[in-house]
Amino acid sequence: MKNIIQSTILGVMLVGASSVATADVLGFGVAAKAYQLELKDNDSNGNTDTETNVEYSAYLEHPVPLLPNVRLAFADFSFDESDDLQFEIDSRFTDATLYYEILDNIVELDLGLTVRVFDVAVDAVEDLENDDVSALLYAKAQGNLPFVGLSAGAIAQLGGNGDDAVTDAEVFIKYDFLLGVGVAAGYRLIEQKLEVDKNTDLDAELTGAYLSATFSF
Repeated sequence: MKNIIQSTILGVMLVGASSVATADVLGFGVAAKAYQLELKDNDSNGNTDTETNVEYSAYLEHPVPLLPNVRLAFADFSFDESDDLQFEIDSRFTDATLYYEILDNIVELDLGLTVRVFDVAVDAVEDLENDDVSALLYAKAQGNLPFVGLSAGAIAQLGGNGDDAVTDAEVFIKYDFLLGVGVAAGYRLIEQKLEVDKNTDLDAELTGAYLSATFSF
């Protein structure tokens, strides 16, 4: 896994260094997502009841060549006990992503790297937790309809570390109104196998839809 992560980092750096497709102007945006998620424990095949969860994100893009753009995100996903799952899970993480705009027109393509810091707690027979850091490959593709304000796209993040493995993917459709205000709807899948104890892994799958309010300029 370490060799894969190192190769991924090197590849993204080379792509960014060789690309002349950077942001034309300074840009900034924020988003707030409300999720309706379900958690499945792959070890016990237990499912939680669907919960409402949130994520907040912000990005900064600039016209400086070779210097990557920045995206920050914080997610707070919490799940209560259910008939199938006999423990509570609080799954929070903070993302810091450095990325390059490879394409920026009708079709947009961003490639970069995410550092994800976990804050996961499992209320079981004994309290278990994970506060590890993982490196994830980041990719975003988006298609825009000119003069309409409608766009659709996908985001994928993949990676981990020696103890944890994460696959994070979503698809979305977005509509931008005047003055930078927009709304989006999407569906997200997060598969994460996290070490919460020397002898215990949390192998969980989070899936569900979300609605988002956005603002950008």
